[in-house]
Amino acid sequence: MDLTNRQAAHRVGYAMGDSGMDLRTLAARSGFSEDALAQRLSGTAPFQLDELVLIAGLLGRNPLELLPDFGSIGDRPGVAA
Repeated sequence: MDLTNRQAAHRVGYAMGDSGMDLRTLAARSGFSEDALAQRLSGTAPFQLDELVLIAGLLGRNPLELLPDFGSIGDRPGVAA
């Protein structure tokens, strides 16, 4: 699991806990199977951007809160700021 998958999974899990919504309820409301959502929350499958936007709406969050940190352009090797 790479860092971006881990960050997104952690942020979704935190938002779920904060909202009081469990995996079964979020899966039912989002259209995911429980297994597919569990794979994303464990980081074994990545979240797609549209999935994060949908989940953010269901959890009452700004989608930007669920996105992983990508750093600034100047933080990337070989890219001038």
